[in-house]
Amino acid sequence: MRQRLILTFFSVIFVILLVKIAIRSEIFQSNFNLDFASKNNPQSANKELSFDSVLIRCFQDLEVPKSQIPKTFSSPDSILNIKISVPKGKPMEWVIWYISSSLASAGYGLKDCSFESERKGAFLHLETQKKNLPQLKLKVFRSSTFFSQTAKMAILVEDFGFKADQTTAAFLSFPEPVSVSMVSSRRLSTWTAQIANEYKKEILIMLPMEPLPKSYSRYDETQIKIHYPEEKIKTIIKDATEAIPSFSGFCNFYGNRVLEDSRVMKIIFKEIQKHHGYFIITTDSKKSIAESMAKKIRLPYQKIDYTINSDNSAEIIGDSLRYCAVLAQNTGKVLVRGRASDSFITALQNTLPQLKQNGIQLVYVSEILNHPGEGQLLTD
Repeated sequence: MRQRLILTFFSVIFVILLVKIAIRSEIFQSNFNLDFASKNNPQSANKELSFDSVLIRCFQDLEVPKSQIPKTFSSPDSILNIKISVPKGKPMEWVIWYISSSLASAGYGLKDCSFESERKGAFLHLETQKKNLPQLKLKVFRSSTFFSQTAKMAILVEDFGFKADQTTAAFLSFPEPVSVSMVSSRRLSTWTAQIANEYKKEILIMLPMEPLPKSYSRYDETQIKIHYPEEKIKTIIKDATEAIPSFSGFCNFYGNRVLEDSRVMKIIFKEIQKHHGYFIITTDSKKSIAESMAKKIRLPYQKIDYTINSDNSAEIIGDSLRYCAVLAQNTGKVLVRGRASDSFITALQNTLPQLKQNGIQLVYVSEILNHPGEGQLLTD
């Protein structure tokens, strides 16, 4: 009996191995899977896209000049040689990856590739097993232009308040999207929010929170503290939303002590959800539960990626903005914060053409949020 069980066990294993080998074999896939699929679903056997459409779409996505896109993709010697130029703003390694990945959907594989420098460009040799399609040899150079859009950068002007000066006027009249955060207890906060909204600036309510160390007491009268009862915390947030109209989200002002307290953060996030808002984590600590709780309850959020020292000169801040542009190109987006200052707005104005040339799009904070997937809504 025992020998029979052992024999049965090894027989099953042997059959499984044979099936795996068969599934991996090209003959089995072509003679069985595709034939069976074509008989039962004629469209399933034609899942691969046409070579022409894939290559045209790839070139369009890479913003290749129309004059460089061939009118025909046939070749009498079965080798199609194409020279293209792609804009600056994305690494050549990424361009190579994008071309090879796109053509994979048309049945092409990368046979050879070389890239020595930006000046000499890159060479790609792609081939396919399909006899009716040519081999493809691509020479990729850089053009003098830049990608129209490669990444997003959001600017958050922290603790914004109205002053009758050139700096305030310059931030309000800045032509690109800018977000501003305000404290409800600050003088003329309601009027400032109305003016900012008229100038199409996105408004965030800045919630002062109990910091570490506790001795820091700026905006103490509206500061959320961990020993406050739930009703008092709700009242502080309610008063803030009434004082600052047309807001879209919230952010903390200091408050490491609060960000580490699950009871208080649950109350705050529950109120933010009622207003269909989002939360920007401007300061963080190793013990902070803000990000994990936002993910858990599906609250849109984002963390600050870089803080501008607004006391620096316009030249230094300009260098910081260019550094943030590199971060955005590597990750797709970046959130930058800083206080309103003459040097900050001057740096923004001076670097704006460079940012655009490098494909950086200035957007509102709400356009680069993390939107957690499944989770639970906080209810009373």
